[in-house]
Amino acid sequence: MVGDSPEDFSPYEWRPCLLLIPRVAKLMTRNGTYTRLILPGDYLARRSRTHGYWIYRRRHVHDRDD
Repeated sequence: MVGDSPEDFSPYEWRPCLLLIPRVAKLMTRNGTYTRLILPGDYLARRSRTHGYWIYRRRHVHDRDD
């Protein structure tokens, strides 16, 4: 994660994440969670409470703090 300090967020809360390298990971959409190739860009990420892997979702305009 870029620019996050560990004391700001719990691992299970959505946090801003900037991906610089494509990766295969779990992507959450409105239709469910899928294992997909995630391209570089802005995402929100959190740890799965059950399995412990990272779950990503796209970061939208209303999610930004700007």
